[in-house]
Amino acid sequence: MSSMIPHINELIEDLKNIDISILKGRLERGNILQRIKTEKAYINYDSYCSTWHEFLEAVHLNRETARQDMEVYTEFSFYVLEQSKESLKKTSYERLVRLLPIIKKEPEKKRELFEMATRS
Repeated sequence: MSSMIPHINELIEDLKNIDISILKGRLERGNILQRIKTEKAYINYDSYCSTWHEFLEAVHLNRETARQDMEVYTEFSFYVLEQSKESLKKTSYERLVRLLPIIKKEPEKKRELFEMATRS
């Protein structure tokens, strides 16, 4: 495991303490999951995990939910950081998830679609 990221148990504790009812929490979770997956820090977690899928089962997280959180973080975190706290509260995580397939087809519209999701 790389020394660039905290110990896996610290990251798992962070995951448990995130308020996923708000967009900021979902983005934090996406960031943490992305870091764990990229660094393969999940290997040997709980003394048996050797795959990403086993890790997600061990932390009781649905595979699709984890994928969406990581994708929303990857695609939108930059734009979210530009937003005021008030507009961030108005932005729906679910809307951003629904925009993911469109962004894959038309990445040049990412900012426009994010702003639309924030306004609506």
